[in-house]
Amino acid sequence: MTRIITIIIILFALTSCKKGEDLTEDEIFTIINEIIADDSVKLGPIYFEFSDLYLADNYKKYFSNDDVEFIYRQKSLFTKVKIRPNKLKTNYSKFLEVHEELNHGILVHISLPIISIDRKTVLIGFESNGNCNMCESGGKYLYKKINNRWKRIETYEEWISINEKKTTAPNPT
Repeated sequence: MTRIITIIIILFALTSCKKGEDLTEDEIFTIINEIIADDSVKLGPIYFEFSDLYLADNYKKYFSNDDVEFIYRQKSLFTKVKIRPNKLKTNYSKFLEVHEELNHGILVHISLPIISIDRKTVLIGFESNGNCNMCESGGKYLYKKINNRWKRIETYEEWISINEKKTTAPNPT
């Protein structure tokens, strides 16, 4: 009888365990900083709120079912996380400026990264927005950690704004 009770307790313990430890806020910022350094991402001043990034079907092929469950749990845990000063660094180990208002010229918006349960696959978006026609760009990027460095594997929806001046023919009169 005690053997049956022991087996039941073990089975209960195994099934009630969470799959994968939850991310910490420090892990998120460490991963972003590593990607900035490893891929030489050039960033200017940062907007303090993470932008939304959804796990669309074309990204899901890089994530397992366990990853997807983990990702949705992490998104719910970190909905209120903000980018604070002294958290993100440039390639030169200087901290990036963080602004809470949008009236500071060109600001970079960073998505809350989608991170796999093993922390080796990341999808992240970077988007520069400003108040001019020729200063906006962005995209979503998929990274894999290979030999302890982040390697860009895919680029999605990358764009650059274009200033199209309309020219008109001179008036003949």
